[in-house]
Amino acid sequence: EYYLDNDEHSVGIRNKYKEHVAKMFELTGFTSEQAQKNTEAVLRIETRLATAAYDKVKLRDPYANYNKISLEELQKLVPSINWNSYFTTLGLENVNELNVSQKESLVEVGNIIASEPLDAQIAYIQWKVISSAASYLSDDIYAQNFDFYGKTLSGKETQSPRWKRAVSSVNGMLGEAVGQMYVKQYFPPEAKERMIRLVHNLQAILGQRIEALTWMSDETKAKAKEKLDAFYVKIGYPDKWRDYSALNIEKDSY
Repeated sequence: EYYLDNDEHSVGIRNKYKEHVAKMFELTGFTSEQAQKNTEAVLRIETRLATAAYDKVKLRDPYANYNKISLEELQKLVPSINWNSYFTTLGLENVNELNVSQKESLVEVGNIIASEPLDAQIAYIQWKVISSAASYLSDDIYAQNFDFYGKTLSGKETQSPRWKRAVSSVNGMLGEAVGQMYVKQYFPPEAKERMIRLVHNLQAILGQRIEALTWMSDETKAKAKEKLDAFYVKIGYPDKWRDYSALNIEKDSY
């Protein structure tokens, strides 16, 4: 709504966002003139994307968001993107079918690629990199990012101290490594086994209750028990932890 609505509040937020984008470009080495030009490109592209995006009501419509198509159909739908190259670059082989949840939005992405000047597309990609990395860059960049997203949009008065942000980053990026430390101290294997037995007992009882139902046909009971048997139990922590051994972690990384 901030991109499209013209009420006083939305216009105010939009103007502050423009100022924020320009300042972020300047803080990362762009001249004031370059920053202003890039900001105009970013706002233009983001407004096009916002115009094509579903509203909140349509996002809740499962039928509107389920559009199963073949890779060949996707290529015809958005011809400006080489989808074979795209999926191969992501390491995905033999993609034959997929769901496009917002077809109109994806079509508009293709239109943007086909119609926007290359320097505008580059500016948009640069902005996405700067914005996503803002929490890990200099104090000035972090402060500017917080000023808009924290204060202007969320009403926060103060930013989290650096140590809390560092802990949050470690937990977010090395979650299973942190989880292993927690599990070792607070959740022994015996506790997990006990909870798994409890869930299996519940499954067994539920299976017996399904079998005893008088209003359900034998065929429906079989399907219900098939679904029950397929229930995957996830308790506490994974059976196989993620391997971080190939990750190089330095003490001065943050």
